[in-house]
Amino acid sequence: MEKSNLRKVTFTLNGSDVFGFQNLNSGDIITGGKDAKEYSKKRKGLFHCFGNGIQFDDNGQPFSMTFAIIEMSNGQIVRIPPQNVKFVEKFGK
Repeated sequence: MEKSNLRKVTFTLNGSDVFGFQNLNSGDIITGGKDAKEYSKKRKGLFHCFGNGIQFDDNGQPFSMTFAIIEMSNGQIVRIPPQNVKFVEKFGK
């Protein structure tokens, strides 16, 4: 899909799977050695689609989780909890 067809969004990285291999609950914050405020700030990106995956709670029990697949301005792809995403333009514009 061409980037011009993707919807623009703002989002935060709180509870996100930034590196593509971590299983995180939606309340987690990835710090990766950085200040947690870095992951709370609003960012801009392009929405690709919603996806579903299996996550694991603290007891190792699996549960289903929906996430948005967002392309950040630097080209990195992240999985974001839907509640952290806001579409900034109306559909079809």
